[in-house]
Amino acid sequence: MNHKNTEVPYIIPKIKKVSHIDASVRFVWNKEVRRRKDYKDFANYVYLEGLKRFPKHPTLRVHYALFLFHYMKDWEAGMKQMTIAQKLGATIDNRWIIFYMSKIYEQTKSGADLKSADILSLFRYKNHLTLAEQNYKDAREKLTDALTILANIRERKKDASAAEQDIQDVLQLSNLLDEIISHEKESEEHYQALLESHPFSIPVLRGYASLLTDIFRYDSEAEIMYKKANDIEEELIRKNPEENIMVGRKRGTKNQVGARKAKAFGWTKKAQQINKDYYTQTKSNSDKVTSQFQMYILAYAAPVSVILFFVLAVILFAVILFRTGDIEMNLQLLSDMCNADRLICELAYLTKMYEMYTDETYLTFDEVLYRMQDRANVLHDTTVNNIFQKVSNLIDWQDLSITTFVSVHLNGVMIHQQAQDQALINAINSYSFDLLLLSQQGGEMQSDSKLDTIMQSLINGPTALAEGMKNAIITFEENMNRQNSEMIIISIVMMAAGITFAIVFGITLYLLLTKLNKQRIEILRFILSIRTNVLRAMRVRLAYVDDLEKGDSNDIEKVWQNMNKKVQNERMNNFKKLNNVFSQLKVNLTPNQRHGNQQQSVQGKADKIQQLIIMECHKN
Repeated sequence: MNHKNTEVPYIIPKIKKVSHIDASVRFVWNKEVRRRKDYKDFANYVYLEGLKRFPKHPTLRVHYALFLFHYMKDWEAGMKQMTIAQKLGATIDNRWIIFYMSKIYEQTKSGADLKSADILSLFRYKNHLTLAEQNYKDAREKLTDALTILANIRERKKDASAAEQDIQDVLQLSNLLDEIISHEKESEEHYQALLESHPFSIPVLRGYASLLTDIFRYDSEAEIMYKKANDIEEELIRKNPEENIMVGRKRGTKNQVGARKAKAFGWTKKAQQINKDYYTQTKSNSDKVTSQFQMYILAYAAPVSVILFFVLAVILFAVILFRTGDIEMNLQLLSDMCNADRLICELAYLTKMYEMYTDETYLTFDEVLYRMQDRANVLHDTTVNNIFQKVSNLIDWQDLSITTFVSVHLNGVMIHQQAQDQALINAINSYSFDLLLLSQQGGEMQSDSKLDTIMQSLINGPTALAEGMKNAIITFEENMNRQNSEMIIISIVMMAAGITFAIVFGITLYLLLTKLNKQRIEILRFILSIRTNVLRAMRVRLAYVDDLEKGDSNDIEKVWQNMNKKVQNERMNNFKKLNNVFSQLKVNLTPNQRHGNQQQSVQGKADKIQQLIIMECHKN
């Protein structure tokens, strides 16, 4: 329910502190004032503006919830504010929650009989569900920490100096495992209690399934619960499509088993770094597969696509040529059909003139018969030679259901036959002969029989033939339309195929040129590196050879000189050290000469040793 008034009738006070909000809406305490809707809307607007300024203040949420309960009578909105305030840290007595939940229950049940057991059950349901989800969340966080510690231990596996740190991590891991077991056990107990009291609750089923698959790794049992929750949700949506249904958790495992990822457990970057080597190796393998795939495209797909492109182009050209011949034949057929239809009309006119012949007619009786015979012969040539024989493959005359009356002279008797399909073709082929036969038998027949034969053969025959020709023309037009549609479809398909193969050919050519360019650059770099190494090695070897050529005669002498210098330097260093020692000893003994002859004898011995050392050094 939205209580915010779009047009505020009063001036909004300045809100700098939370206490200013309560002072601004204190007028609703007056019974006479709070009966007016505009005042209540104004107070609601002040609370909303205050929540925009202080969205995380729990006390303000509680005051706004009480305002919604007592003055606006909106129990659901007030309950939402109570829930938010409780999450923000506000301390709310459970008796308040039970009371206001009972008001919500009264609103939804529309004044039905309210039982305290229902409210208590609903409160226990929410309490159990909150505790179960909180313990599940804590268990997942502890599991994340445990996995991170295991990853760190695995990373330090080869480091022998990290033994002390490993011991600390193992102790910490033991404590984490104890906490995980405690949280998962409590969460499981709450979910089992919820399943006993609410076995068809969608949030409970999905939450317990998430616990099973994320913490316990019981994927088979979790899959059954997920399926049951989905079935219940579909059934509720089918029965009440407009009702708001609590669907529960759709995160973490993404409402299915097997969707666990590192992000789902909140792995740190340090823990994810453990699998970096495996990812790098997998990526290199995928790069190799991609390179092999490109080589397969260049080796097989490119030539095959080019060949198919040219084959399709040749087929398209041949189809166009073939269809061009068909179009020319169809146009010629249409012209012949029009001529045949015109001849049939003329023959029908002459037949009617023959029937109603009088002496006042501008043509004689013989001229009428002659013209009828001539038109019949022309019709015979047109139908047989031009239509049936030349283009019989375009129009299937066997499928035309045309009926005509054909007169046949058999043993001097005129027999009327009803012919269809192939008989029509035979009738057209023998039509001119029948007309000639009737003209020759005209003197031998009686006037009544002659009149009936003329009317049935010369009037019904051309009329039926004209009807058949019209049907043939209609069929021809339908065939032409169908052929045109086929040509359009074939052209579109061929164009799409041509464009597709052109794109494939272009991509293949681009890949080929790119691959060749990369190979060319790699070969050049390889050749340059070889050239550089070879030149460096040759330069070193030439310098070494020059040194050998210059100093072959003096190598041995130089070696002995170096050895003698080294020995002399060592001896001189030793002499200097001993000389310094005895000089110091002499200096130290000089002040002590007053102690007697003992010190003088020691001094004499030192001088003698020093002289012997000097003589030995000079000898060497």
